[in-house]
Amino acid sequence: MSYCRWSSDAFQCDLYVYDHYLGGLSINVATRRRKPIDPINNPPPDYDCTDAFTLRDSLKKQKEWLNNEDNWEWYTLPNKWRGFSALVPYDEGIRILKQIKEHGGYNMPDTLIQEVEHELQRQMAETQCIDTGSNSNDTQDNEER
Repeated sequence: MSYCRWSSDAFQCDLYVYDHYLGGLSINVATRRRKPIDPINNPPPDYDCTDAFTLRDSLKKQKEWLNNEDNWEWYTLPNKWRGFSALVPYDEGIRILKQIKEHGGYNMPDTLIQEVEHELQRQMAETQCIDTGSNSNDTQDNEER
């Protein structure tokens, strides 16, 4: 599952964070971002997922805006985390994400850390059920017997 992507928020997110298929959290920080030129005469359109045709049209408009270099310029991100990439356990990933947020200068969703913490808690609860050999369905089945 992806928590945030560089393409999120009209290509304004500076991180790509996702659950890696090998386990753990993959954290990737961009080296630069597209920055709209002020004033924004023609802001990038949001994705419209009302239906397939509307989504197609909004994706086309987004691509047109991005391909027009009069709309944006490249902004180089701060040095500390620029270009950082790692596959780490969730608890380590949460620590890194908090440090990136604390450092400042990087666009990331406000809910990112909370979502990763929630996934870590879910995995820990799932592991505990497996370790003890119980789950809520077993208890319910035993009570019905």
